[in-house]
Amino acid sequence: MHHQRSAYSLRRIRRVAYHFLLNVVLGIIAISAVVYSVYYQNETWLYASLGGVVFWLISSVFFYIKGAGVRCSLCMTPLWLGSKCQKHKNVKPALGVSYRLGMATAVVFKGHYRCPYCGEPFSALKIRGDQRRG
Repeated sequence: MHHQRSAYSLRRIRRVAYHFLLNVVLGIIAISAVVYSVYYQNETWLYASLGGVVFWLISSVFFYIKGAGVRCSLCMTPLWLGSKCQKHKNVKPALGVSYRLGMATAVVFKGHYRCPYCGEPFSALKIRGDQRRG
């Protein structure tokens, strides 16, 4: 398993993974609130839910700006942008839909991830000084 080259790149990967998961949750809540407010014809909920949709869109723009600079340490492909490159055969999408969701959940919950393009596993945990190999 490969380690990140710097603590800065490790922090960026973790921050962007948390931001992606936040955007997924915000999107689900915002769209559900819009459907609820339209179904029950509640004008107050409609304005609040449209504000939530706008907040979700702004958060998504910030995610794409921040995520554009995060690259794989080995193949140097942007990890969080939708590239038209072919994915590696060992990388499976989460829920059969999203490679980014699978990578974000792996970074946050497992502490390691696999690059969707080169297929190499990387650690998303900080290593101590005594764990480094010479």
